[in-house]
Amino acid sequence: MEGRVSIISLTTNSVANESHFTEMSYEERLAYLQGLENGQLIVFSPPNPCDKIVMICPGGGLSHINTGHEGYDAAMWFNARHITFAVLKYRFPSELENGPLHDTAKAMKLLERFYPEYSMRGIMGASVGGYLSATIATQAKVDFQILMYPVLSMRDGLTHVPTREKLFGKELSEEEKVAKSLELLVEEKMPKTFLVAAADDPIVPPASSCLYSAQMLELHQSISLHIYPEGGHSFGFKPFAYSEVWMMELEKWLDSLG
Repeated sequence: MEGRVSIISLTTNSVANESHFTEMSYEERLAYLQGLENGQLIVFSPPNPCDKIVMICPGGGLSHINTGHEGYDAAMWFNARHITFAVLKYRFPSELENGPLHDTAKAMKLLERFYPEYSMRGIMGASVGGYLSATIATQAKVDFQILMYPVLSMRDGLTHVPTREKLFGKELSEEEKVAKSLELLVEEKMPKTFLVAAADDPIVPPASSCLYSAQMLELHQSISLHIYPEGGHSFGFKPFAYSEVWMMELEKWLDSLG
C-alpha cells in the first residue's frame, strides 16, 4: 500500500504518523487495526489525493468494529480513486456514555481541523454506523453521505432491537422511538445521499431505507437508492453477487459530485 497512514486520537486531539503500517502484510494490517483501542480515527491518504475526504463509521453491532470489510478494504477502494479515507473506531456506550455519537461528531471536527485542504467532505456508515453517520450528517459540515444497509429507524418492525437497546437502553418509550427515527427526521436541506442495501437482509429491515429515501424524495433532496435482491447484511466491500455492480454505481455517483 502506498500513501500515508495517520492516527488521530479522540482523547488527546493529537495525530501521529504510522509509517510502519506500509511494511505490514494485508493480514497484519487487519490485525493491527482491530487491535487498536477505540476512540481513534485512522486516516489513509493516497499519494495523489483529489479534493474529497470520507470518514466511515463501520458496523459491528456495538460489540466490535468491522475494521476489515467495512474499514481497511473500503479505504483501499477509495484510495485507488485518489480519495482520502478515514476509519473511525468509536467507543461503545459501555466505554463512554453516548460514546458512538459523541465520537462520530468529534471525529468529523478533528478531521476538518487536521485536514482543512479538502473542499468536499463525506461521511459513510454501515449498519449501526449508518445511524451514527446519518445523525451527524445533518449536524456537521458534510457535503455527501454514503449509507450501507443502515440502521435508520428506532421503531418496532423497522429497527434492529439489540442495536437500539445498546444505543438507548431497553426502556425507550414509543415517543422516544419516534423522536430518534431518522426516516422521520429528514430535513429540507440534506447532504447528497447514496444508499445501498439488500432485500434479503435478515438483520436490518431494508424497508427503513425505503422510507428514508421516500422522505428525501418528498422534500426534493438528492438520493441514489440501490436495493439488490440478495446480499444479506454486512456485505461491505466483500465479494458477493452484486459487489461489482454496487461499487461501480458508487464510483459513478462519486464522480458526479464533481
